[in-house]
Amino acid sequence: MTTHASPAEPTPTRALPSTARRLLWFDCAAAASSGLLVAGLRHWLAALHHLPASLLGFFSGVSLLYAAYSGTLAVSSSRGLPLRRRWIDLLIAGNLAWSLVCLGTAVTLWPSASALGRAHLLLEAVFVAALAGLEYKLVRPAAT
Repeated sequence: MTTHASPAEPTPTRALPSTARRLLWFDCAAAASSGLLVAGLRHWLAALHHLPASLLGFFSGVSLLYAAYSGTLAVSSSRGLPLRRRWIDLLIAGNLAWSLVCLGTAVTLWPSASALGRAHLLLEAVFVAALAGLEYKLVRPAAT
């Protein structure tokens, strides 16, 4: 009597709710558009915000790298692939860390930055912290 090995059981998938998928896409689009705009306009923004163009170049690069990561998660979720909780935790931690970087930069450059430059840094800090909170509430619970 020959026994045949049964095929491996497929990993159960747990599709993200549509709200969570849309949030990942929004996060990706926001980071990508911010990164591209700041990269393209960094010299003009540097003069307007009284911030170093090199700093704005760094900020745009980080935004584009983050967009690539969040975009990968968004594509995976749209294809119905399960997302690991640690991947979402990394996304949330990245947003929280970036919020602190923006706050720290605003405090450090407060005396030299224009009011628009300060507002940009502070609003970005609030925006990415809010994204982290929404992702914690809406995306993380659905991750495996």
